Formats: sequence, C-alpha cells, structure tokens
Amino acid sequence: MRLDRLFRTALNALNANKIRSALTMLGVIIGVFAVVTMISIGRGLQNYITDQFNELGSNLLFVVPGNFAEAGFGNDPASFYSRNKLEEKHVDMIKTNLKQYDLKVTPHISIGETARYKTKEYYTTIEAVNYQ
Repeated sequence: MRLDRLFRTALNALNANKIRSALTMLGVIIGVFAVVTMISIGRGLQNYITDQFNELGSNLLFVVPGNFAEAGFGNDPASFYSRNKLEEKHVDMIKTNLKQYDLKVTPHISIGETARYKTKEYYTTIEAVNYQ
C-alpha cells in the first residue's frame, strides 16, 4: 500500500468517528500533561530540598553541653538538657580556642511554650541566635 492511501484511510476513519477521536486525543493530552506536571513538581521539590541542605554548608558544627553517657537510654532527655547549661563563658572559650580556624561562633536557644489566646491554645517554638 502506498503512503498517500494510508494517510487518506486514516483521515477517513478519524472523520467517521469524530467524538471518539476527540475524546481519545483529549485523554492523551491530559495524560501527557499530568505526567509532565508531576515530574516537574517532583524535580522542583527535590531541588528546593537540596538547596536548603546546601545552604547549611559543610562547615557547620553544633556544640551541645553535657555528657551523653550520663543520660543513658532509659532516662528522660529533657532533664539531661535542663541540668547542663551552655553559658556565655563557654561560647567565649570556644571562640578563643578556635580563633586560628577563622570560624564564626554564635549561641542558639530554642524554647517551646504553649501560647493561649481566649479559648485556643497553640504550642510554639521560639528560636534565637546572635547577630553573627
């Protein structure tokens, strides 16, 4: 069969079943659109999360006071943190001892509290750091 005859036969079949052809095309268009949209959302979310982790940097160090061996696995970690305080003198000592590495040191505090307004209660966390 020649190519022009095949093309003419296909057009005749499409013309004879207009609604079926339109619905089939609509289904294909919606399907392709859905796949492309889901892939773009997934890739965008993946890039956003990767960028958030990259902003932390590889030279970030958290110093937590206390000896974790004292806490044990059966004890309440909240009581362990309340007994061991990282004070400003400790932050200054870290700054002094690590001055040769040209590091920035800043204290961080996080407090969780329940805020009440009229009949509603919200648990909120307040985070605070120094200006450095």
